[in-house]
Parts: sequence; structure tokens; C-alpha cells
Amino acid sequence: MEEYAFKTDAPFHTNALSSMCYLFIVIAFYALVVYLIFRVIRFMKEKTALDQQKNEKLDQLIQLLKEREQQS
Repeated sequence: MEEYAFKTDAPFHTNALSSMCYLFIVIAFYALVVYLIFRVIRFMKEKTALDQQKNEKLDQLIQLLKEREQQS
């Protein structure tokens, strides 16, 4: 009589199904992580561009205020 490391009364398809579910959950988790990384990178690029635009507007405003101060 052969001894196996794992004895189970469950049929093969139950073990395969549970293994496939586990694999799907792991793949879904990694896909979510990759998606979130790309979203964060995209957000940071947009934020950098918007911050640069805001800084340019502030520079223009500072120049206008300096010109008005010199005229006064």
C-alpha cells in the first residue's frame, strides 16, 4: 500500500478548481498592483504638468505686480 504526503477524499476536480481559484486570485492581485502603479505614475505626470502651469501663472502675476509697483 502506497503512502501519499497529502491524503484527501475530495475528487481531483475539486483540488484543481481550488488551485485555479487561488491562481486567479494571485493573478488578479498582481494585475491590480500593476494597474495602481501605472495610475499613480500617470497622476504624478499630470500633477507635475499642472504644477508647472500654476508656477508659470504665478510668475506672470509676480511680474505684473512688480511692473505696477514700479509705475507707482
